[in-house]
Amino acid sequence: MIEIVLTAFCIACTAVFLTKLNPVYQYIIKFLNIDKRPFNCPLCLANIIAIAYTIAFYTHLTMLFICPVSAVIALILEKLIVMLSAYL
Repeated sequence: MIEIVLTAFCIACTAVFLTKLNPVYQYIIKFLNIDKRPFNCPLCLANIIAIAYTIAFYTHLTMLFICPVSAVIALILEKLIVMLSAYL
């Protein structure tokens, strides 16, 4: 069960990093004119990545928890980044 939580955390970190902190990714989605959901939303991108991961590596039933857990973690991380950036 811990590997599922860690996988969800990694997926959420990837989604938040790409949508909020990576200027190269943001430039690419603006250049390709796809600067809309699910590519610029951490929640949506975490769900897309989690669904792709679940389809690719589905081994047992508890893997279905990766999608909602990664979405919640992505929302929490996004809020933390916004709060911390206000203080810096």
